[in-house]
Amino acid sequence: MYVRSSARARAPGAQDGAQGRGCTSSATPSGWKANVPQAPLTRIVSGRPTGPRGPCVSQRVPARAGAAMKSRTRRTTQRSISTSTNVRRLAVHYAGDVATRAESRRDEREWFLRALLVLHSPRSVFASLRDDSDEAAEARADTAGAIVWLAGIAAVLATTVASTLLDDVQIDGTLLTVWAFLAGGLYGFTLYFVVGKVLHVALRKLGGRGSFRRARHVLAFAAVPIALALVVYWPIRIGVYGWDLFRTGGADGHGTGNLFAWAFYAFVFWALVLLVIGVRTVHGWSWSRSLAGVGFGAAIAAGLAVAVSVLYAL
Repeated sequence: MYVRSSARARAPGAQDGAQGRGCTSSATPSGWKANVPQAPLTRIVSGRPTGPRGPCVSQRVPARAGAAMKSRTRRTTQRSISTSTNVRRLAVHYAGDVATRAESRRDEREWFLRALLVLHSPRSVFASLRDDSDEAAEARADTAGAIVWLAGIAAVLATTVASTLLDDVQIDGTLLTVWAFLAGGLYGFTLYFVVGKVLHVALRKLGGRGSFRRARHVLAFAAVPIALALVVYWPIRIGVYGWDLFRTGGADGHGTGNLFAWAFYAFVFWALVLLVIGVRTVHGWSWSRSLAGVGFGAAIAAGLAVAVSVLYAL
């Protein structure tokens, strides 16, 4: 006679060969069998137990637990797939950003080269300004800004304010250089926006359909000869006359000094010629129409300059 402690007994020998005595075979949801220790069977002989004996007892895991295990496995797999997909998307996005930045830097370098090319082949450079998209305008914005700053320094050195700056004994050559750099940038960008707006209005009156931004960029690239004067004209003139250029009664105030001073306006005239070529190329106008547009804009700008000079003198 046997006493079973927890489950119904199976006949000896009916259990699997892999199972040992005193254990149970548990069927998991996936069909696997696991040996689970079970309370031993005790044989009763004459009212006394003779020791452990008996077959293993088979138990089954509830179906709800199996469903939970499958759900956890499914969620883990889905998270792995989602993570892998996100990593691939980030890699593609990063590669696209790197390619875009590299292309942008290449376009910016090309526009710096075109700033030099405009002196030799202006039509091809101004033809590139027809593209007024945000990407194209952004690529040439730094180049236009650099041209405007350099041209502003060259122009501010030719003003009457600069010609008397060293009359103040507290100002030396170092302060003059700093003043020229800062005042030149301010002067250049003021003219860049004011004259650019005047040019834009003048061209609109004649039927032009370009934007204010493109009008400014045409003006900036046309000002390359004035920027060139900063590295060609002014070093020679300062080397000849020294700091007398910026002091009243200096050696540059008579004879060849006056002729040298007027030589600066040759660069200004060169810039006006490039501006006419630029307007004609960008808008596809005739020479007469382009000249009328630039002349109208230049007349308004000259009137504003005279008004400012009068106010400054007062």
